[in-house]
Amino acid sequence: MILPKQKRENKNKLTSWSDYYSDRIDCFGGPDEYLKQKRVASNFLFRYVRKHAPIGSKIVEAGCGSSINSVILNRQGYEVTAIDNDPGILEIAKSLNRYFSGRVNYANVSLFDLPYKNDYFELAFSHGVLEHFEPAQIAQMINECLRVAKRCVFSVPTFFCRSSTLRGDENLWTYSKWREIIKHTNGHLEEVGSSFIRLPFGGFLDSIFNGSLYHISPILVMIISRKNEKR
Repeated sequence: MILPKQKRENKNKLTSWSDYYSDRIDCFGGPDEYLKQKRVASNFLFRYVRKHAPIGSKIVEAGCGSSINSVILNRQGYEVTAIDNDPGILEIAKSLNRYFSGRVNYANVSLFDLPYKNDYFELAFSHGVLEHFEPAQIAQMINECLRVAKRCVFSVPTFFCRSSTLRGDENLWTYSKWREIIKHTNGHLEEVGSSFIRLPFGGFLDSIFNGSLYHISPILVMIISRKNEKR
């Protein structure tokens, strides 16, 4: 499988998210190993999705990246829509979906203005997306997700997460900071969880160990429902 990759002069500098995901998949040794590793690494997220959305329901990944989580959940029986506003990322996502014979639906849309009716989805989810935005933007995205879905499941790195695979624009906040942001949305924090995931060290170590050298990083999981939704 050949993934679309944008050309760049400095191979050590990622100039786009599509570069990032292409390089991550390469470091894992290709799509099959990438899926295998992500199925384990994101299992904590899948558990929360299954808890709050029955198999077969419509769910949406808000900011899909490579969409590997959408592909896995689709294989588990969900009707998944994966959205992103980056055409380069969507090329990679669609390529992975075709490689695994997936049936994920894709849309190039903004998380601030989703083209779906109210309650169109049972659940919205994302992993490693919200921390790239500022509080007011995050609140706006959560509100838009809560408009089209009954619940949202978001996972983000914490203040204690350190990895050279991070892009550098992440807001590594504490739980209290996230709780304060959610107070300014149309939702309430229904459930909070945490997990630990293995993250590659990144950099030159990836090239030596083919992405197989990891360290453990804490992850915060938040389940948000509408303020008028019964628990």
